[in-house]
Amino acid sequence: MKALNIKSVLCTFGSAALISLPMAVNASNIQVSNGKVHTFASGSERGYDIRGKATMVRLPSGITIADLRVKGLSPNTTYGSHVHNQACDNGNGGGHYQHETGQGPDFVNDSNEIWLSFTSNAKGKGKSFAKHEHIAREEAQSVVIHDTDGARIACADLSNLPQLTNGKFETFTAGIERGYDIRGKAKMVRMPNGKTTANLLVKGLLPNTAYGSHVHNQACNNGNGGGHYQHEIGQGPDYVNDSNEIWLSFTSNARGKGKSFAKHEHIAREEAQSVVIHDTDGTRIACADLN
Repeated sequence: MKALNIKSVLCTFGSAALISLPMAVNASNIQVSNGKVHTFASGSERGYDIRGKATMVRLPSGITIADLRVKGLSPNTTYGSHVHNQACDNGNGGGHYQHETGQGPDFVNDSNEIWLSFTSNAKGKGKSFAKHEHIAREEAQSVVIHDTDGARIACADLSNLPQLTNGKFETFTAGIERGYDIRGKAKMVRMPNGKTTANLLVKGLLPNTAYGSHVHNQACNNGNGGGHYQHEIGQGPDYVNDSNEIWLSFTSNARGKGKSFAKHEHIAREEAQSVVIHDTDGTRIACADLN
């Protein structure tokens, strides 16, 4: 899997947080959620029109990062803001999210909760950033902004984003020996609604020829992709089929180009690592790592 710098991950999803942390992480294990800030009715009644974005990144190293960028506030004013445990339209965000749930000062603090409080600038813009040494649970659902008297004036739901992995095809030695120069790209998207989509687009094939292609459970340089990835692992016809595996077989066109698409009602696990193309006799002729 490709390693990503944390700062680049945040920038990719629209967060401008500046991080001096040189850690590299596995792209397939990063969980990103974000949402647009909207003004609560109570905020509108006070004359606010607050807009912006909140982002949360859960890293496989056991770290949670949160970032908030907003505008439409009073200038040079300190606002409380916290990650909350319910969605914006459910009790206006519910209560503060806590790593360890409980009452009293030992639980209500900026180390056990995720606080994003800030002071706006002269233009009424505000920004905040927090980093915690734990993975926020699913109930970290929103970011709520409070007015100076504690009233909830704005909120952003933290919705999960699709998780993308992709890679370029390279021709295996066996393919080169057969005269192939296969190029193209494979892509997999794990959706927050529990679905996985995969597709490929390639060229350099024989014209009008049927090719087998599947998502495999190892990287291209590890046993030429290992075996077929399976949602439920097992042997026999009940396991080896296009509903339990992710098949991307296709027939090339008259110019030797091919494309394929698959959609499955499950989230592919981490071991869905590559897409392998087979020749008509089953020989593995090309592969793309899903980074």
